[in-house]
Amino acid sequence: MKRIAALFPGQASQYKGMGRDFYLQYQSVRDIFNRASEVIDKDVYSICQDEKMLQRTEYAQIGIMVLCIAIFDVVKREIESPIQFFAGHSIGEYAALTCSECLNFEDAVKLVQIRGTVMGKFGGEGKFAMANMGSASNDVIMEECIRFSDDIDFVSLSCDNSKEQKIVAGSSKAVKRLVEGTEDLFHGKVINNLGAFHTNYMLEAQKEFNETLCHAKFHEMKKVVFSNVTGRPYFDETQVYPLLGRQMVKTVKWRQTMDYLKKMNIDEYWEVGPGCVLTNILKREDPSINVKSADKILKMEGTGNEKIC
Repeated sequence: MKRIAALFPGQASQYKGMGRDFYLQYQSVRDIFNRASEVIDKDVYSICQDEKMLQRTEYAQIGIMVLCIAIFDVVKREIESPIQFFAGHSIGEYAALTCSECLNFEDAVKLVQIRGTVMGKFGGEGKFAMANMGSASNDVIMEECIRFSDDIDFVSLSCDNSKEQKIVAGSSKAVKRLVEGTEDLFHGKVINNLGAFHTNYMLEAQKEFNETLCHAKFHEMKKVVFSNVTGRPYFDETQVYPLLGRQMVKTVKWRQTMDYLKKMNIDEYWEVGPGCVLTNILKREDPSINVKSADKILKMEGTGNEKIC
């Protein structure tokens, strides 16, 4: 039996019109979007078609997660072997927990709506920035982050995505100081101003969110699901709240997650959700790796058959 891993992307993977072909083709996808819309009393599919709404954290996160779950429902029926390994980047971790049946769908939708709202509120979009610092070691990056931070404006390592992609986040001033002050060392580049996610700027957001998260019910973990905080699989469902309750302020250990999966001899990876960010990260690390991106449906020329790709 093949060893298959499902990977779910995070915020910044969204784009106007995402999921449209799946929505039009599959009743199951429409049903999932309708269920989510009923839970939050907002049309989630319309959010996915609206560029301005997708630029706002409170809408982007719910749109991404629901689309990931809807596409996964199609993928799991299209492939021959069951999917046993699940990992999601930031908001994608909620899709991983839901698709692995550790978290109820309606509960996930409620949680992510609140998560996106508080992160958008405390993130203060426009006041913060993120930058790609390339392939420098984590220790060196963190030392430089401390050097260019002060009591008011600070920057820290937000996402350890791969050997070649280390993302820092913080106040716009601190990120700019870091990028300019280490130009000869890192050749860093500011990539967006979404917010200082996965840093201590999210402490108040995490505290508010945990008031809801602590009431969530996590079911028996029957599949292998990875935590962003540790970069390793959850031991069981009792670990989910303590670790997920820290995810918003901790570095996303995506590189460690991928390294762990490689040691488990995964035969096939599926990126399930909008875009192909995670696919590109894997391919840059190892061009021979077997990874597929379930972002769109393409009609195979001359056959009339449809294929996820």
